[in-house]
Amino acid sequence: MTADHGIAEGLPPDPLTDLDGTPLPTLVSGTSTEFLGRKPLPRAVKRRPVVFLLGPKGVGKTTVALHLAGEERRYVPEEELLVALPAYARSRRWEETFLSPAALVLEAPCFLSRRPAVTHALQDLLQQRIARGGRSFICEAEDEDPMGDLMGRLDPMQKATMVLRFPVGRGRRRYVMRICDELGVDRAHARAATALQDWTYAAARRTLMELSTRS
Repeated sequence: MTADHGIAEGLPPDPLTDLDGTPLPTLVSGTSTEFLGRKPLPRAVKRRPVVFLLGPKGVGKTTVALHLAGEERRYVPEEELLVALPAYARSRRWEETFLSPAALVLEAPCFLSRRPAVTHALQDLLQQRIARGGRSFICEAEDEDPMGDLMGRLDPMQKATMVLRFPVGRGRRRYVMRICDELGVDRAHARAATALQDWTYAAARRTLMELSTRS
């Protein structure tokens, strides 16, 4: 697993600090496969109360978040969150179903950067969960709207950020070959699925299925 923006591979046990000793937030990047058990996770990702997962649509953010959250988790898709937010706006209180789970996986709503009231509500939710000792995993919305405002409202020691990307090179080919075997598709079709211009996991799988029906 490699770190983004030049951070060395294999983050140290304690967070880096700037010149005045202020802890810097942990940032790691990699593919979903790397975060699903193939490589050890940085201590901050395993222990800090809030983990933000960023990346393009279909890259595996929810899959990774659910894996990291463990069995005692609650998953809240965007649709359910949008139903709960008006109730919070009226009462200024989050329901226990959001506060009590040991781990919460939350799909951030679209256009978050344009909705300051929603950002404030989510900040309140995260801070209450931190106070209770719960862990929260926040997945970037499908529109990839920035979550910088929400992320910036948390102390660096309370959060970690994971940036997911699609595999390239040999990693991409290994994935395609594995899907060929999984689907029972001739490996001769792997090259076409690997060379797609707008490559995603879903696009590669779809291409293999289409090619298999033609042969």
